Amino acid sequence: MEPVRMDLTREEYLALDPVEFRARFRERVHHTLEIQTYAAIDSGKRLGEAQTNKVKGLMQIWEEKGIPKDAPDYQWASELVCFAEICQGEKKVDLTRFTPRKLSQGDIQAFDAILYERRSVRHWTDQEVSDEVIDKLMNAGLWAAHSCNLQSIRYLVVRERNEPGLFRGADIPGGPVHVVLLQDQRVYKANANSGIHQ
Repeated sequence: MEPVRMDLTREEYLALDPVEFRARFRERVHHTLEIQTYAAIDSGKRLGEAQTNKVKGLMQIWEEKGIPKDAPDYQWASELVCFAEICQGEKKVDLTRFTPRKLSQGDIQAFDAILYERRSVRHWTDQEVSDEVIDKLMNAGLWAAHSCNLQSIRYLVVRERNEPGLFRGADIPGGPVHVVLLQDQRVYKANANSGIHQ
């Protein structure tokens, strides 16, 4: 099997479908600029311009492909470029707004209760689950770490009332809502080290 090329030409990037392009975009921004920028911030050393220019080029391709600029992955790259440009000069990057708040004793006790008092349930009621609860669950999943920022997880929410009996006969407990976790293998084309190539 041929190894996946990490760097593509501009034309090859433009020809990619949006899912693979976005995965490659996130992977390249992570390995080309994010790691180096945070290392420069930590060490106080100046950062060269090559990495920043590479990411700016990818952002330009993003725009040419017509992908919305308000997407979180584009916004993340924009912020990294700002940090990198500061690291190219004499100023220091101020990361105080990202400082995690100190956990209170109550926070720690709540975490311990969630972790150690969790129980598996195999019997479900027919009580509906609100869209708000499902949205909170999806948002929490989106914040989970993804290797190389590939973000390959997809969520499929199936409501029993919309698809009655879809899971009947399967080894899946009943209930009003099923959340199916899927792996979008297209994004692994973006990372030669993932072990999954198509």
